[in-house]
Amino acid sequence: MATTHRFHSRKPACQWDFLFLVYQITARTITKDWIEYIPKFHQTFLPILKVLASREQMHYRELVSQVISISFGDLPAESLKLKTKSGTNVLADRIGWGKPYLKQAKMIKYPVRGQVKITSKGLEILNQVDLTLKELSNDPDYLACQDSKSEKRSTKSMKQRRINHMIYQTKKKLTLLLS
Repeated sequence: MATTHRFHSRKPACQWDFLFLVYQITARTITKDWIEYIPKFHQTFLPILKVLASREQMHYRELVSQVISISFGDLPAESLKLKTKSGTNVLADRIGWGKPYLKQAKMIKYPVRGQVKITSKGLEILNQVDLTLKELSNDPDYLACQDSKSEKRSTKSMKQRRINHMIYQTKKKLTLLLS
């Protein structure tokens, strides 16, 4: 007798397993196909700057919706609906990733929490045809920001090493006193 599915249906388990496998492969293929249409985070740099150039400042959510409608509105509807594992929109997520890179290069700033504003440097960059990640990573302001981050990390790790060494010395002295 054929084994039944664990939910006690009348279909054999192997048939359900096969159908589930086909579903998984199809879902992955569809997702991979649609994800190719969505721009990478560094491809959102110029669209973000273009949208901000038209306004004094705007809220982050309004920025995302404007960038999507103006620059990426011609994408297939299925790709615009794709979600990350956490449930956020993939394109909105990538726009969100592009924003801090522009801030580190001092092309945008956050005047108030949740608000984004273009700087004079950002307005100058708008005349370029394209702004790539490589160009941004060679920007002096971006490099200075990265250097300051690495200095903070190294200072923090040095402090942590000193603390760990003091704890080690204290434990060592305590074990000598107690023995």
